Formats: sequence, structure tokens, C-alpha cells
Amino acid sequence: IVEAYSSGVPVVVADQNVAEAQPGIVGAFPSERLLAIDAGERNKRLAAAEAMLEFAFSRRAERKDAWVAIGGGTTGDLVGTAAALYLRGAPLVQVPTTWLAMSDAAIGGKVAVDLAAAKNSAGAFWPPVAVVADVAAIETLTPDLRLDGMAECLKSGIIGDPWLWDLVSTRGLAAMASGDSADLAARYAIVERSALLKVGVVDRDPFELGE
Repeated sequence: IVEAYSSGVPVVVADQNVAEAQPGIVGAFPSERLLAIDAGERNKRLAAAEAMLEFAFSRRAERKDAWVAIGGGTTGDLVGTAAALYLRGAPLVQVPTTWLAMSDAAIGGKVAVDLAAAKNSAGAFWPPVAVVADVAAIETLTPDLRLDGMAECLKSGIIGDPWLWDLVSTRGLAAMASGDSADLAARYAIVERSALLKVGVVDRDPFELGE
């Protein structure tokens, strides 16, 4: 991925919680320009994006050096916004680690930060050059975060995938389980079908003008 989409060393930005829980994912990327952040919703502001821009510039990142976002939807939004602004646009690679981000948020290229009065009010359409999700990362998520992801997939089923709706209805609880009782095949299929539906919508209407 780095060789294909980054002319030089990428700027890798990871949620610090993910860096602790999933060292293998973060460690798969070069560490020369690695920045760990607090990806809480309260930090999804322009100031946080500006700090990333200053970090990249201080490390002499070039325009064609990719930015890699490792984490959930907030991380993807923050890093995506910074990538869209850096030297007027750097390649973005999304590495979602939450169920919700894998199935929806990392796909499509909507990146934004919050303003005082409203969420996601300052941003851009900046599609990633690649999205890479390891469904095994779901195993480290809390039950609430798994439920967030399942709700997103349920929404996808309602929007336009009866097969996905049936799969969630019959095997969704098992897909959310932990350890040996988890239905890993159903988990993978649910994430994949939701992601494919999102890709289809984005391909047809990339700038949210209609569908």
C-alpha cells in the first residue's frame, strides 16, 4: 500500500487507544512519521487538524506522501481533513478499526471536523486512495462499539440490501459475540455487505447531490 500510494514515508496518524490495543496494525506501517492522538469526539476540531499539519510539515512531508488514518470514524475524519488541506491535498489511506468505520465511515471520502454549533460543519470531499480493514480488530471493541457498528449495518440493510437485513436478523447477535462463541463468518459478511452498499452509493453519487 505504501509503495503504491506514497512517494515517500507516509504520515501515519493513529488513535492512541488503537495503538495500544492493535500494535500489529500500527506496526505494519513505517514509524518515522507516526503520530498518536486522542481521537475523542471533543478533539474533532480544526485545532487538532492544525496540529497534524504542523507535525507533518515539521517532518518535511511532501505532497505525494500519503496520510494513513488508523482508528475509528473520528480519526478518519480528522486525518482526512488534514490530508485534504496539506499542500492542497495529499493521498489518504483509511485503516478503520471500528465496526462502524469499516462498514461505512471510512468509505466515500466525506471528511470533516466539528464547529461549535454543529458536527461535521467544516470539511471536504476527499476520497481515500485505499481503505484497508482487518475485521479481526473488532474483537478488541467494547460491546457498545460493536452495537454501533451493527446499527450501521442494519441501516444499510434497510436502505437497500434485503440479504444483509436477513443476515443481521438471523446471525447478528452471534456476530457481535466475543471469543469462541462469535460467528466470525457472519461478522465478516455483515461488514462486507454494508461496505459494498456504501461503495455503490458513493460511486453513483460521490458528492451527495441526490441519492
